[in-house]
Formats: sequence, C-alpha cells, structure tokens
Amino acid sequence: MALTKISTGMLKQDAASSDLNIDAGTLYLDVSNNRVGVGTTSPSRQLEVEGQGVLRLNATGSNVDPGIDFNTSSANDMQIRYRGGTDKLAIYSYGTTSDVVTIQKSDGNVGIGTTSPNEKIQVGGNIHAYAPSGINAALFASTAAGSTTIAIRSSGITHFNGGNVGIGTTSPAQKLHIKDTSTTGGI
Repeated sequence: MALTKISTGMLKQDAASSDLNIDAGTLYLDVSNNRVGVGTTSPSRQLEVEGQGVLRLNATGSNVDPGIDFNTSSANDMQIRYRGGTDKLAIYSYGTTSDVVTIQKSDGNVGIGTTSPNEKIQVGGNIHAYAPSGINAALFASTAAGSTTIAIRSSGITHFNGGNVGIGTTSPAQKLHIKDTSTTGGI
C-alpha cells in the first residue's frame, strides 16, 4: 500500500533519537529501545497498546486459526488459538502436542484435558485440590442459592445432603447403601 497523503504534522521524526511518530502517537516507533506504541508515545514494552486495548486477529482464506504463540529461547512453548473449524478457543501446549484447555463458543463450556466438554467445566484426568497454607482442602457442590449439598474435605469430614449415599454401588436404594463386592465380606 502506498502512502498517498501526509497532512502537516502527521509524520514526524525526532532528529535526536530517530524515533518515528505517526499522527501524534497513533503509531510510535521508539527506535532507541526497540519498542512500538499504538496510542502512546512512551511504550514501556516491545509492543504497547493504549486506549481501548483490544487486539484483533482476523484470519482470512484458508487461515482459520488466528492466535498468539508464546516462545522462550526460540522454542515453541504454548499458544492461544481460535479454532475456526470447530468454533473453540484453545490453549495449545507444544509439550503435549495437544489443546490442554478448550472453551466452546456455542455454550461456554470449558474443557481441561478434553476438547469437547459437555458440562460447564469438564476435566479429562485427575483433579488435585490442596491448601498450600495447611488449611483443609475441599471440593464442594452447591445449589444456586449457595447451599452446599456435597462437601469432600481432606480432613475426612465429608457430607452429602439431599440424597442417598452409595459405597460400592452407583445406585443406592437407601440413605446409606453399602455393597460388599469382596469375597471376604464384612464392613
């Protein structure tokens, strides 16, 4: 694209530093520090966007996965990509060569270790809950009103409210239903 019109004062070069200021800070090149400012004439990072601060990546043609790569020491580490073919936002790990976190556009479901979550949060693998300060770690299930119906705590204090509890069975018929599947019997 050719530059066809420059208004007075639109394009300025700082003679002392060779910095380039286009349209009073719309685009600023800080050559002495190798920084670019969009909407600022004093970028503090290699790229700084001031104002609305929204970065838009438009994929066109056969490029349907716009994204951002994160690299250290010239090695590919992680990336955030919008998977246009499946309408999912993904965090991809080059270490596992897979999408490790997925957010579905259609319903907002989040998958960790799965690319097709069918619940608000679905984990493909183990969940480890711990309290680094030594306080009792726990997993909770609560109602919309905030009432905890299931609590599993690392201290061993566990409760289930509002239903039957099964041990050794997935279909308990009583408040507490224990099914012994061993040949030795007993509780």
